[in-house]
Amino acid sequence: MKVTTNSLITKNKAILENEIDGEKIMMSLDTGRYYGLNKVASRIWEIVNNSISVEKLIELLLNEYEIDYEECKKEVLKFLDILLKKKLIQIVK
Repeated sequence: MKVTTNSLITKNKAILENEIDGEKIMMSLDTGRYYGLNKVASRIWEIVNNSISVEKLIELLLNEYEIDYEECKKEVLKFLDILLKKKLIQIVK
């Protein structure tokens, strides 16, 4: 399964997280692996706290960062695909 702008996504609830200097540090309870996110990725992680459509996520980021729609969409989809492969997020619909 691949993330699209029409996907409804949510966090995997089996992830422990903490914040250090505005960046998220996470551990998967399923795999025991640790992950660190930069500030923008951490912001995306915060937004995905509840189920959200990818299109709405992109819209929120466009309001917060100076980036054009196509570049934002490309980068967000790429990042979310990584999170999905690592089982950090789930596609609800």
